[in-house]
Amino acid sequence: MKKYKGVILVMSAVLLLVAGLATGTYYLLKPRFSLSQKDALLFDGPAKISKKLAKEVVAEVNGQPILYKDFFNQLYPYFQQQFATGINKENIKEEANQKLIQELKEDILKGVIQQEIALQKAADAGYVLTDEYISESTEKMIEQVVQEISLSGLVTEGGDAREEALDFIRAEIAVYGMKEDEYYKEFSRYLLVTDFLNKITEDIEPTDEDVEEYYNENLEAQKNDPDEVYYAPVPLIKLAGARVKHILVSLPEDQQDEYRRLMNQAKEDEAEEYLKEKLEEIKPKAQKVLDKLNDGADFEELLEEYGEDPGMKSEEYKDGYVVNEGSGSITSFEEASLSLAEGEISDLVEGPYGYHIIKAYEVMSEDTIYTLKEKKEEIKNAIRDVVKFNYMEKKMGEWESVSDIKEYIERL
Repeated sequence: MKKYKGVILVMSAVLLLVAGLATGTYYLLKPRFSLSQKDALLFDGPAKISKKLAKEVVAEVNGQPILYKDFFNQLYPYFQQQFATGINKENIKEEANQKLIQELKEDILKGVIQQEIALQKAADAGYVLTDEYISESTEKMIEQVVQEISLSGLVTEGGDAREEALDFIRAEIAVYGMKEDEYYKEFSRYLLVTDFLNKITEDIEPTDEDVEEYYNENLEAQKNDPDEVYYAPVPLIKLAGARVKHILVSLPEDQQDEYRRLMNQAKEDEAEEYLKEKLEEIKPKAQKVLDKLNDGADFEELLEEYGEDPGMKSEEYKDGYVVNEGSGSITSFEEASLSLAEGEISDLVEGPYGYHIIKAYEVMSEDTIYTLKEKKEEIKNAIRDVVKFNYMEKKMGEWESVSDIKEYIERL
């Protein structure tokens, strides 16, 4: 399958800002020599662009000028995210750094041009960036950040999630030296183009040929390297092993942390002694659960009542964990899982998280290859976005080929 590359490079900058992935404080270094105006801007930010430079045309797309300020609003976040920790005012003039910066500038310009082409095509289809759309997009952004900080537990107790989301957005805007209206407008442009691209790709689906190509290529890779099976979006081989569920009677978090701290300090004997002591404290509770199972209690009911592993209650692992030899599970857990017959329940199994009571739901004695038919729908779901993206990439190439594009690289 074609590797994911990137059709509209600049759009992802706004998403990174909103997701809060580019955090941290930027510290200016005192230069030992004079910087050019444009090099200095990479550290000073968009707020320092002169009015004259802001209006300089760096490209034209079908007669529509792209101004330096719009180009730089896309360049600055990328520079800060990718290079600011390695390139500073003292080494920016080094040949290697100048080359990196020039390559980044040209990549960003290409992305801005592609975004402008997409905006023009969107406008032709009736997608227009109105004040109303910007207002709606801004609200979507705020709601997205509210959700992000709420899920991350970043809202202060008793605090107003919306106000804290706004504070977060303003802080991000300040870090990147942008004005609020520019920031919201940039995000709105991104959403507008996204709406348009989603519309023109809504009927694009993987073909049978796409699915077969994926199956053949990935099956070969998974045959040659079992690690590929573990990390594949669609495993095509069922490795020998067992599908198990477990009831975890867990050690308190602080005790797990202390055990890990001792192990990280290479105090293995002390760590094991500590773990043994703490396991003894929770053993009566674990034994109580095991006794109930031995008396005929239902495993699933006790898992629901006593199980303390969140993974067992997640949708992803509703059918259990698949354990294979060398699959990365805790050694005691792996050994116990692979020793069970189908339907068998283990005794208490000690581990750094607590006690495990394991039940084998399925035992696979040898590797089994899934057929294309068995995996067809799963593969379709896995590659749908890639197929749509490849279609969009091809479409963008067609649009570029018939567009009148002028680039003024020397003005970057």
